[in-house]
Amino acid sequence: MQNRFKEKISEAVIALNQEAGSRFNGATLNSFDFSRDSALTEKVEKYVDGFWKERNGLFLWGKFGVGKTHLAIALAKQILVSASPETRIPRVKFYSIVSAMNSIKESIRQDTYSDAVDALKNPFLLVLDDLGKQKMTEWAGETLFEIINFRYNWLKPTIYTSNLPLPDLFSDMGGGVISRIKGSCKVIEIKGKDYRLNA
Repeated sequence: MQNRFKEKISEAVIALNQEAGSRFNGATLNSFDFSRDSALTEKVEKYVDGFWKERNGLFLWGKFGVGKTHLAIALAKQILVSASPETRIPRVKFYSIVSAMNSIKESIRQDTYSDAVDALKNPFLLVLDDLGKQKMTEWAGETLFEIINFRYNWLKPTIYTSNLPLPDLFSDMGGGVISRIKGSCKVIEIKGKDYRLNA
C-alpha cells in the first residue's frame, strides 16, 4: 500500500511538471539558488514545516527573474512528496493567471464556464502564477473574486506569484480580493538580481 501511495505521488509530480512546462521539470527546493537572498531559506523552511498543520497559502513577490515561479513549483512538489496516507494525495494544479483567464473567457463561448472556473476552485493546492499580469476588466475582477473567495471560504491553500506587492495590486483587483489573499497567505518577498540576464 505504501509503495502504491508513493507511485501516486510520483504521478502527481509528473502531472504538475507537465502543467508548468519543461523548463521547470527540475524545479525543486534543492535546485533553487537561495544564496541570492539569505533570509529566504528560513522563511521557506518555516512555511514547509508548518504547511500540513496550518495549511496556509503563500504570496511570493519580487521583480522579474528572481525565481518566483521556480520556487512556487518547487514548494508545490515538496508539499506533494510530504503528504502521507492520512492526509491523502492532494490535488495540485498550476496555472498562469493570463492563461487561466483566457481559458475561462473561451469557456463562455463553449458553454463550459462552470467547468473552467471549478478547475481553479477545487484543487486542494493551486499555484497561480503572475498575478497582476491579467487584463483587468469588470468581468475579470468578478471572476477572480469568485475563485479566490471560494478558495478562501473552503480553506484551500493557494500559492501566488506576482511582480508586485499586495498593496500595488489593490487598485486593479479591489480590496475584497487583496484582503482574502492577505488573510489566507504568508507573504514573502524574493530579492536578488534577474538571473535570466546572467544565464
